[in-house]
Amino acid sequence: MPRLKGSNNKNKDRLLRLIKDEYPDFDPILDLVRISNDSETSTADKIKCDVAISKYVYPQLKAVEHKIETESEIPTEIEITIVTPPKREDTLKSENTSPGTSKPFQTDKPSSQNKLR
Repeated sequence: MPRLKGSNNKNKDRLLRLIKDEYPDFDPILDLVRISNDSETSTADKIKCDVAISKYVYPQLKAVEHKIETESEIPTEIEITIVTPPKREDTLKSENTSPGTSKPFQTDKPSSQNKLR
C-alpha cells in the first residue's frame, strides 16, 4: 500500500526521532528566526536565514508558459522605408497646381510660380 501524500518516509521519521530524543526543544525554523533577529548576525547571514525561512512561510512560485494560438500568420519581417521630406521649392510648386493634376491654377495675373519649368 503506498504512503499518503506528504507523509514522512522511514529515514525521515528516524532522523526526526533522533533529533527529538537528543534535543527535545529543537526547531530549525525557530533557530533560523533567532539567528536572523540577532544583532550580532551579519547582514549576509540574515539574508540567508530569511531566504531559508521563506521557503516554509510563502508558497514557491512556479514558472508559467503561455502559448498564443492565432489563425492569422504573424509577420516575421517588417519593411521600413525612409523617405526624405520634399524641398521647400517642390512644396510651393505642388501648392500652385490643381488637385490631381500637375497643371498650374489659372490666375488673372501671370506669376513666375505658375510657369511650368
